[in-house]
Amino acid sequence: PVAAPSAAGAANAAASASAPTAMPADGASRRAALAAMAGACVSASLFQPSWASAGETNAGSYLPPSDVPGLVTYVPNMQKTPALRAGVIRDPYRVLVPEKYVEAKLANIATGNFCMPNCGEPWTEVAFEKGGEGKVSLLVSPLVKLTNKPNVGVEALGSPEELIDRIGPFITGASFERDDDLVAATSKTVDGRTYYYYELYALSGNGHSLAAVTTRGAGLYLLVANGTEKGWKAMEGTYRAAVDGFRA
Repeated sequence: PVAAPSAAGAANAAASASAPTAMPADGASRRAALAAMAGACVSASLFQPSWASAGETNAGSYLPPSDVPGLVTYVPNMQKTPALRAGVIRDPYRVLVPEKYVEAKLANIATGNFCMPNCGEPWTEVAFEKGGEGKVSLLVSPLVKLTNKPNVGVEALGSPEELIDRIGPFITGASFERDDDLVAATSKTVDGRTYYYYELYALSGNGHSLAAVTTRGAGLYLLVANGTEKGWKAMEGTYRAAVDGFRA
């Protein structure tokens, strides 16, 4: 596990997060700014192993079953996370979780607890994991990091292929090259909301990954399932069902 950030590092991160700024409008500047943002956030522990298991209790022992065998349903109450308590997220989301996974204990710097309700950088809402196999996690980013237009649908951020260039590093946990890392990109509309779906395979990052992306209110929601080589072979179908079943 990564060591806890120093007080000075946390203070610097909080100062940065308290002053969100919109992305530049022109394409080149936007891409450069987003690349810098992604690199900074990745290095700030969103994709580093910055959490320890919250306990040894499998999710299936306390969460209700879903319609998919092997997956249980996680819907947080309004006091569960810093973003929910602060009213930044006003409507609970639904995440389908492998029943034998354990909820991870997230550091304050990962959840944005130190900067709510004015966080200007992405944070992790929840993560469930099983050592040596994989992880399912939900990240939320302020839309202001991607567009200066509030409350827009994911379509306003570009096509699935265009958006993945901006958020790829958040899925791989490292650099992202579309030609090398992107396996598939699709979209569909569920209950009037458009979702983009991705499959990635990044040797330099988290290996096999699946992701679902959408927007709601002032946030972009990114549900990611990462599997080790061994975990992917055993859990690919379960991960696909979990990503497909995510609802913001």
